[in-house]
Amino acid sequence: MSVKKRSLYRYIFEGAVFAVLGIIMVKTGIYGHYAPEMILRQLSTEGIVVMGLMIVMIGGGIDLSCAGTASLCGVIGSLLSSPYGVNFYPAVSGSSRPLPLFVPILAALFCGTAIGFINGEITARFHIPAFIVTLATGEIALGISRYLTSDGMVYNMTESFKLIGGRHIFGIPVTVFYFAAAAGVTVFILCAASYGRYLFAIGDNEAAAERIRIDVTGIKVRSYMISGIFSAVSGIVLASGLQHAGYAMTDGYEIDAVTICILGGISIYGGTADAVSMTLSMLIVFMLKYAFVSIGFTDSLQQILRGMLIVAILVYEAVRENREKYAAKFY
Repeated sequence: MSVKKRSLYRYIFEGAVFAVLGIIMVKTGIYGHYAPEMILRQLSTEGIVVMGLMIVMIGGGIDLSCAGTASLCGVIGSLLSSPYGVNFYPAVSGSSRPLPLFVPILAALFCGTAIGFINGEITARFHIPAFIVTLATGEIALGISRYLTSDGMVYNMTESFKLIGGRHIFGIPVTVFYFAAAAGVTVFILCAASYGRYLFAIGDNEAAAERIRIDVTGIKVRSYMISGIFSAVSGIVLASGLQHAGYAMTDGYEIDAVTICILGGISIYGGTADAVSMTLSMLIVFMLKYAFVSIGFTDSLQQILRGMLIVAILVYEAVRENREKYAAKFY
């Protein structure tokens, strides 16, 4: 089957699933418990993480530290934006003036970039499987978040910091515009910049990319750094929008992001991307997520269903790849 035909069938299938789910939701009133604003905010903040993960997966990698990175960056930004000055210990009362707004923002972005750099360096230079490295760094980031917050929440923030993710523009949550900006940057990186072409080449055939003198290591490291920056932005926007920050505020982000990417046509082997399928898969995953909660599915059952969906998609992708290789060998 040609690539164009397969893409068309994927669009039809995903569009039909989205339409059916939408009709069911409207007819049954299953979204009645949720404000549209809350749905938009969560979709946007997780969507920023998805954009970063997509860039990494196109290059043949994976970033499971995205949730931990977003959590840590949100916590750091919140702590540094305290109206009483920098004060990491609740028992000590602070009376100093708050830091300028750019300080917590830059600190959070630097933290996300640093985690991405570490992920990329260890993965690309030492050839250690990405899922092991990023799983470990994600756990470290979450552990630091728990330490900084003493397993609690950070509530003291300046009003200017709260406005980063808490205000509206033309009646629309500002988080939607952050997501649109992240999507625009992603499209530019992948479609208009030479970096994007090199990234697709690496994901498609890393050995061939090395033979034509593409800086494979450097491009892979930068992909993880971009993912770290996007995770940091998501953490800052989420913490400021919620007006509190804690280690558990991004719980499940990495699973949702991986599900969206795989369902959206990002191959687990790298080298492919599909903007239409990514958009549809993001909407489908969030519709299912809220539907499960509204129906009354427990958290454990939701985790089981998400895991089964990922396994089913991975098996399908593996079977399809094997069939294409077999067909290419004989035709």
